[in-house]
Amino acid sequence: MATLMRHKIIGSLVWLGLAIIVLPFVLDGDGLKDLAKAPTQIAMPAPLEVEPIEIETVDPAKPIALAPVADTKESKPEQSTAKPKATPSNKPSLDAQGLPNSWVVQLASFKSKDKAEALLKKLQKAKFAAYVQEFNDYYRVLVGPVNTRSEADTLKGKLQQDYKLSGIVVAYNLNNQ
Repeated sequence: MATLMRHKIIGSLVWLGLAIIVLPFVLDGDGLKDLAKAPTQIAMPAPLEVEPIEIETVDPAKPIALAPVADTKESKPEQSTAKPKATPSNKPSLDAQGLPNSWVVQLASFKSKDKAEALLKKLQKAKFAAYVQEFNDYYRVLVGPVNTRSEADTLKGKLQQDYKLSGIVVAYNLNNQ
């Protein structure tokens, strides 16, 4: 009851303050004359010179080459000291519609929406940009999007290391399918 009375008093004080500010303009008319004298033309800011960004286009018809999977039981992985070369997947690119290609990490696909929502809340609490996508009566839990494939691979590694969640990197699709 006391809070209701407090709200009424605050509301009354706000209206009184507005009346004190506005009524002198309305009653004596001088404020309207000043308003009529105000300049009607606004000076435009100086134009900025911006250099265009060049983004490589990727041929969607060209297949992506996958590295063969090594059998871990029979052979040990070889240590390589060579730095990886910059590939088109490490640079942002545009699709056929001129939109940036983006990548997401798909962590899980549940039949139950409740399980998907539980994982979603856990990821969002950890400050990840996660969302749920419905696809063929399943609920996918996705994290992202990010601009490059290498960023998506890094995100996948972080989720695997910190949360023991293995996922797959897939292309981000605006149509949610």
